Amino acid sequence: NPTTKKYTRIHTSYPTTRSYTVKGLTPATSYSYVVRAVSNVTGTTVFDQKMAARQTAVTKCVTPVFSSLTSDITNITAKWTSSGDVNGYQVWMLDNTTGQYKKLGNISPKKFEYSTSAGISVGQTYSFRIRAYKKVNGAWVYSAWSATKTVTPKIIAPKITSLTATSTTVKANWTASNSTIDGYQLWMLDNATNKYVKLGNISPKKVTYSTNKNIPAESEIKVKMRAYK
Repeated sequence: NPTTKKYTRIHTSYPTTRSYTVKGLTPATSYSYVVRAVSNVTGTTVFDQKMAARQTAVTKCVTPVFSSLTSDITNITAKWTSSGDVNGYQVWMLDNTTGQYKKLGNISPKKFEYSTSAGISVGQTYSFRIRAYKKVNGAWVYSAWSATKTVTPKIIAPKITSLTATSTTVKANWTASNSTIDGYQLWMLDNATNKYVKLGNISPKKVTYSTNKNIPAESEIKVKMRAYK
């Protein structure tokens, strides 16, 4: 017993049994076991005075579970569940060049979130895994690896919410893209050439744009747009 430091009998087996599984133990805790023979002589239980050499085993930490893995253009954020009484967590990311996982950092046991922007590129898929750790009797004990989770940073396409026109101006409104983009481009169809012409590069802080350049008279106006980084 790790608390009382005394041995307690937990099981009596048949003579042919050579194994026993102990359940309901505390995670990341050291347990010591001894085994000895027992017999029944004329109705009296007799224990062998000699015990097998003591064996010690340490239970693993509880495996953390990803609750989310999200990204914008240049940043990835991982969140996970608590593993209880541990010294911290390790977050690892797959290096797509070497095919090996690389540790990004050791995280406080009170934190369940980690963000990184190192080497993140739009359109590239990144794989993550995490584990908990604790020091028990001077040695580090780890949980099993979490299930691997992947994410691919993408630029969110803006969506045009309204398009109005007068005889001289066109005004477009749209939904915002990622907060870290460099801006938007708005394009309008040139009915003469049937090709789209860029109207301008627009600040990433804006979600509306008006122009009076090259507005076709009495023609259907078609526009499209995209965010860029």
